[in-house]
Amino acid sequence: RISKSVSKASPHTAERIMQMVGEGEVTVVLLLLAAAALPALLYVRRRQEQQFEAKLQSMRSKQAEAKLQAVEEKVAAVEASAAS
Repeated sequence: RISKSVSKASPHTAERIMQMVGEGEVTVVLLLLAAAALPALLYVRRRQEQQFEAKLQSMRSKQAEAKLQAVEEKVAAVEASAAS
């Protein structure tokens, strides 16, 4: 499967690679490359999650402040009408 996808991109290079090494070695190299990239990908994903959580917390905080202000305004209006 790997050799077919590589062959589509550059058939001569793929043939040379497959002559020099077997398909198993190519698979091992690709797995090692993927394993080497994994920590960086996990770091990027975690940073995105942290940014999303911070944005979500900010939105929740703003909503809570707006609700509190609305309640304070209602209380002030009730107190003003009771005082009249």
